[in-house]
Amino acid sequence: MLLDQATIPESGHIARIGSVGGELGPLALGQTFTVGVSGRLDKVSLGMENWYASSSTARFEILDTSNVVLFAVDIAATELPTLGVAGIDAAQAFTVSVRSANILVSAGDMLMLKVSGSPGTPFGQVWRASNADGLISYSGGESYRFDVPGFPGPVLLGNEFAFRTYVDDLTGSAVPEPGAWAMMIVGFGVLGSALRARRRVSATVS
Repeated sequence: MLLDQATIPESGHIARIGSVGGELGPLALGQTFTVGVSGRLDKVSLGMENWYASSSTARFEILDTSNVVLFAVDIAATELPTLGVAGIDAAQAFTVSVRSANILVSAGDMLMLKVSGSPGTPFGQVWRASNADGLISYSGGESYRFDVPGFPGPVLLGNEFAFRTYVDDLTGSAVPEPGAWAMMIVGFGVLGSALRARRRVSATVS
């Protein structure tokens, strides 16, 4: 399993936040990213948390550059960590498995992660972003907000949202495991012995 992006620090405080909800924040946040390795998208870790003990849900989506939804799942706010001003790091990130969608990617592809909140739930869920001193940064994408009153969106933001994507490396899928190699070698040996014995029997009969 290969790590594609790494914008969640192993430890440390991610200061800035982007909220998804209702009156006090945009209804959706998005982060584009450029795929670093080829393979199958396996899982995504998000620097998200649940503020104010909201019981609402957030919809997580993966979209392509044509805004076609490749994967979608509803996340209950109660599944997210509640950390508040304590910040968030890689060990606390919420992970979404996307393996079932069988999304095959190539290095250089661009995708978008999008999280939509429940209308009328201000600051229901918070997606952490990089802070002013550049604790996390990722140059292969841009962050956006959607559906803000007065702004039809998407509106480009100045910070990268904290996330990691994991990709299964499929390039070596056709290469047998060491155990399989051993079985094949033994099999060839047995086959060779059988052929030699057959020749000896044929020579004796003639």
